[in-house]
Amino acid sequence: MSTWLHRRDGSSPTGAASFFSRPPEPHVHGEGLDACRDESLRLRGSPRVRESPSGGKDTAVTRPLAAVTALAIGLLLAPATPAGAQLPRVTSDGHLGDINDLGWDPFTIYGLNTDTGAIMGYTGHTGWLTVREGAGRVVSQSADPAAPTLMVFDFSTFTLPALCEVRTFGGRPCVIATTGNVTIAGTMDVASGASAGGAGQYQPWASGRGDPGAGPGGGQGGRGPGMLVRNLNNDNDQASAGGGGGGGGNVSFGSPGRPGNPGLVGGDLWQMGGGMAGPPCGSWTEIRGGSGGGGGGGYISAGPYGGVQGGNGGGALLVCCPTDMTVEDSGLVRANGASAGGLFGPHGGGGGGAGGFLAFAIDGAFENDGILQAMGGQGTPSSAEGYCGGGHGSGGRIYIDPTGILNDGLIDVSGGDLGDPLLLGAVGIDPGMVIQGTGVILGSLVIVPEPTALALLAAGGLGLALRRRR
Repeated sequence: MSTWLHRRDGSSPTGAASFFSRPPEPHVHGEGLDACRDESLRLRGSPRVRESPSGGKDTAVTRPLAAVTALAIGLLLAPATPAGAQLPRVTSDGHLGDINDLGWDPFTIYGLNTDTGAIMGYTGHTGWLTVREGAGRVVSQSADPAAPTLMVFDFSTFTLPALCEVRTFGGRPCVIATTGNVTIAGTMDVASGASAGGAGQYQPWASGRGDPGAGPGGGQGGRGPGMLVRNLNNDNDQASAGGGGGGGGNVSFGSPGRPGNPGLVGGDLWQMGGGMAGPPCGSWTEIRGGSGGGGGGGYISAGPYGGVQGGNGGGALLVCCPTDMTVEDSGLVRANGASAGGLFGPHGGGGGGAGGFLAFAIDGAFENDGILQAMGGQGTPSSAEGYCGGGHGSGGRIYIDPTGILNDGLIDVSGGDLGDPLLLGAVGIDPGMVIQGTGVILGSLVIVPEPTALALLAAGGLGLALRRRR
């Protein structure tokens, strides 16, 4: 298995392809690149629904035990600079000890509430229970009043065993600050960072348009209401659906929502437009989650029907560790945007949420043998004719800032449509850093500080793809 190293000064190791040349043709074992994409889709897992601390439904995703066997790298370079962007650094006093000190009986899932600072535990019999109130503290990440405040949980070490899970929920980004090592063998799930656009409802005094997604890159709501119209090809009546909501943006634009199916009203064409895609937003120095997808437009005929609600944006996590951090082969850290779900027509579909932000401020070495994800969510599927569907969310950001990086696992910042390179998120590293190992990066590799949004759109693409057995 060959290793493809990327240097932040723009040079390539001997024998490696130039950053500005065409990547080598994929060397693929087995079923090929389509199978690699299928493997990545499978890593989204099979949803299982549990009750969330807020009383709603929360979707967890099961990480397959099989190791990832795909590699597709999109390369993106900014001009070399003497130093990269600076992540907020938070020093821990370690007063919470290790997360393991809380014990995993009867709880198998712990929740970190970034609104209240509470640590909560979950069992299938009791639901969510408060384990420790006021465990977190609120800090400002910058002098910018528009930047969200952070909820910091001060651990001595952070050791998450296999088959155990820690989730975050709430409006603030979460900070795990330690005085010692961080080891992730279980699942660290960073929940939504921005609310999705509400579904469009038809009301006599309203337009029936879906709400926009929250956040600076929120997708626009689909237009509405659709109504009963005359078919363009015959004299039959048909439902003209509301338009789909746009996908949330982060590193790149989301994708726009699809229009409703067309028809005639009194001889005039009637068609509801889809919502515009959420724009690029965010930066490498501000810890902020992804933006939500827009809601679908409503529909009216014999009665009003609401559109499909968009997906929430992925959350944000900052890990501050003065020593080493390891994500083991069973470990999963994710900040994925939510998919909209639902079905097309006669209402408009919802847009997928943008991927969130995973940031690792590590003073020692960083090793990933597992999976890091900040993927965009999928929009509601379109009809066979291409109508009514929601747009897909942009991939998010993963910034790794240690003394050295070894990646033998998967780092995935794909958009909601894995086949669309314009939806790719980005993996950021500092100038001069080398990513070693034989792992997988699905997304653009960015030298921080980031380039312009235009460069992001122009340079994203799929590079080397290979598949191997672990």
